[in-house]
Amino acid sequence: MILKGKTAIITGASRGIGKAIAQRFFEEGADIFPVARNRVVLAKMMSDTQKKRPSREITGRLCDVSQEREVKALFDIIKLNGKKVNILVNTAGIAEPYAPIFKSEFSEWKKVFETNVFGTFLMMKYAIIQMRENKAGKIINFSGGGDGLEGFSAYSASKVAIVRLTETAAKEVKPFGIDINVIAPGPLKTRLFNEMFFSEEFLKSKKAPPITGDIQKPVELALFLASDKSNGLSGKFLSANWDNWSKIPENLGLIMSDPDVFTLRRVKGEL
Repeated sequence: MILKGKTAIITGASRGIGKAIAQRFFEEGADIFPVARNRVVLAKMMSDTQKKRPSREITGRLCDVSQEREVKALFDIIKLNGKKVNILVNTAGIAEPYAPIFKSEFSEWKKVFETNVFGTFLMMKYAIIQMRENKAGKIINFSGGGDGLEGFSAYSASKVAIVRLTETAAKEVKPFGIDINVIAPGPLKTRLFNEMFFSEEFLKSKKAPPITGDIQKPVELALFLASDKSNGLSGKFLSANWDNWSKIPENLGLIMSDPDVFTLRRVKGEL
C-alpha cells in the first residue's frame, strides 16, 4: 500500500496502459481519479476496479484533455471536494491515420498534437498550480514513437515533444518539490496499437507491426515514479524495457548530477 493516502489523476484511464496503471495504483492504496472521454467505457473500468475493493469509492470524470475549459473544471472539482492532487499520470493519446507526411491531412496531424502535447501541457499546468500549494507532487508523462515511426509523423513528433516538455518543466518546478518524469513504454498490445497497426491504411502498406512487450513493465515503473521511492528524481526519460530503474535510489545523486543520463540526448559518434 505504498500510495495510501495519495490522490492520483490518470488520463486515458478507461483503456490500455492508463487503465492498467489506475488499477495498480488503486491496489496500492491510492484514491484514483480516472479521466477519459468515453462515458460507457470509463464507467465499466471504474466498476470493475471497485469490485476488488468494495469498501473504497472511485470518482472519475469525462474530460477532453485538449480543451482548457474542461481541464480547469476538472481540477476545480477536485479542489472543491477537498482533495489534494498528489500524482498525475498522462497516458491519454491518439495517433493519426497511417500516411507518409506528403499525404497527411493537416487537420488530422494537428489533432494529434492537440491531444498528445497540448493535453499533457494543460494537465501538467493545472496539476502544478495545486501541487505548488502542497510543496510536493509527482507527474508522470508518456513518450513513444520509436526511432521515427514511419507513417505516423505526428504521433512520433508529439511523443518526442513530451520528453522535452518534461525536462523543461522539471527545472521550472524544482523549487516546489515536484518531480516530473517521462516513460518510454515500448510497443504494447492496446487499443491504440490496434488502431495504428491493424488499420486498413497500415495493412495496405504490407509492413510488419512492431513486436509488443509486457504491459506490466511500464506499470511498475509508473508505480515507482509515483511513490516516495523515487523522491528527488526529476526531468528524466526512462525506458520501461531497457533501463535498470530499480537501481536508481542507490545512485540518485550521480544520476541527477549528470545531464546526459536518462535524458533526450544523442550519442556522439567517432568520425
